[in-house]
Amino acid sequence: MPVGIVTNVMMSVGRALAVVCLESVADAGERRALRHSLEQGGKRVVDIDYRQLECFAGNMLELSAADGAPVFALSRQAWEALTAEQQSLLSSEARIALAPIDTIERLGGGGARCVVAEIFLPRLAPSFP
Repeated sequence: MPVGIVTNVMMSVGRALAVVCLESVADAGERRALRHSLEQGGKRVVDIDYRQLECFAGNMLELSAADGAPVFALSRQAWEALTAEQQSLLSSEARIALAPIDTIERLGGGGARCVVAEIFLPRLAPSFP
C-alpha cells in the first residue's frame, strides 16, 4: 500500500494513548524512532495492523466531553476491528463514541476523524449588543 494513501489514517494521538499502525512505516529505524518518540512523550502505544488500519482504526479522534472527560470518537467498523484487549484499553482511558459511518468509509475514503471538525480556537463568551 503506498504511503501517501495511509498517512492520514495510520495514527491517532490522544492524551495517554497513541493508536498507530507501526507496520505501515517501511523503514525499521523510523518505525523504532516513532515508537520511541511516542513513548518518550508519555503515550502508551496501541499498535494496530494493516487490516485494522484498513477498517479506519487509526482514524479515531480523542475529544473532550462537556465535563472535560476524554472521549474516543471512532466508527463502528474501526471499533469492531480492534481486539478485545485493545477495546478494553481504550475504554479504560476514555468514553467511547461509536458512529455507524460505513457508507462514508466505503465511498468517501475517510473515517470518524474525517467527519468531525476540529476547532482549536479558544471559546469566546457570547457578546450581546
